[in-house]
This record gives sequence, C-alpha cells and structure tokens, in this order.
Amino acid sequence: MKARTQELLEILTSGISIENYYRTYEQELQQIAISDWLENLLLKKKLKKANVIKCAELDRTYGYQLFNGTRKPSRDSLICLGMGMMLSLDELQILLKVARFAPLYAKDQRDSAITVSYTHLRAHETRR
Repeated sequence: MKARTQELLEILTSGISIENYYRTYEQELQQIAISDWLENLLLKKKLKKANVIKCAELDRTYGYQLFNGTRKPSRDSLICLGMGMMLSLDELQILLKVARFAPLYAKDQRDSAITVSYTHLRAHETRR
C-alpha cells in the first residue's frame, strides 16, 4: 500500500536514518526520468515528437535530445513543451514537479504572467 506524502514526512521527521528510509520506502520515491514521462505524455495524447517540438518553438535537435534523455530540460523548456503538447495547467504543474522544478507560483510576477499567457493560449487553441 502506498504511503501518503504526509505520512512519509512524519516518518522522515521522526529520526529515521536516511539510509533506512531509502531502503524501507524505495517504492514510494519518485524515480522516473523526465524523458520517460514526456514519452508517456506523447502516447497518452497521441502526439508526434516533431509536431510538439515545432509547436513548442524549440530547436529541433534540442527537442529530440530532451525526448531521448541526452539533455535535461530547463524549466522554461518544459513550459514550452507543455504548450506544444497542449497540456492543461494541472498537467503542466505535474510535469514541472516530476522534473523536480518548482510549479508555477501565482505570487511570482513572472510565473503569474506565464500562467495567464498559458491559459489564454490554451483557450485560443481549443477554439480552433
């Protein structure tokens, strides 16, 4: 049975050694490669890499490197890929978390501008 995040936090703060924690809760720790996550999104949404990279306005070579795992994406690149895949805002937030980046934060000026632009673009694209 999977432990909830709050339960794991309580265990971590109870004085357990990190080695014992890793050994005991190995299955609970997220260890998926971002390239695998991106591939799963492509399959789920029935998208082609070439189209996503083009829509994301990323360099073609760099985009393919992100998908095959030879390069690690920046936070901005993931946001662009999210736009290229037409991910919902919730899906984009999950993508950022999986890649170990901070999700878009409404109290941050830049992030709030990205959020407004992102949701506006999505609304415009879904009307097509």
